[in-house]
Amino acid sequence: MVVRLTGRFPNAAQDAIPSCTIVPNLAREVALTLVALALEVGLGRAYHARTSEVAFHLPQQTLAAALWPDAAPETGRKRVQRALRRLASLGLLSYRGRVGNARDRVTGKSLGWKDGTVTLVRLTPGQARALTREDLVHALADPGSLPFYASLL
Repeated sequence: MVVRLTGRFPNAAQDAIPSCTIVPNLAREVALTLVALALEVGLGRAYHARTSEVAFHLPQQTLAAALWPDAAPETGRKRVQRALRRLASLGLLSYRGRVGNARDRVTGKSLGWKDGTVTLVRLTPGQARALTREDLVHALADPGSLPFYASLL
């Protein structure tokens, strides 16, 4: 696990995740990292201290590389996907792939490449709501989330 991300909030990340009997170790590792990132993003965006949910954009490959630097890229990405599905089924987060705006040079048609995942992390007890169109746009438009890519690697 990436310990340096939880430095400011040593107990907050642990308190937001249910006990180990509900969340398996792999999903728990991803959840703790995502909660720590959500807290950092919320702090960077100057959210209120009682904010219950934070949405941010993060490529799955970046998260996988930070958590398992020795694993093959495809293995790490599959671990992240498996953990995200499990955490979403528990209501701890909701997520959705985001298609970038890359276009073919000749035809001008959208290439439909996914450039990352917008994740909405629940910081207080309850179920994470579904992502809205505004969440998908705001998570990318906010420069407060950009420095966190560099801090992961």
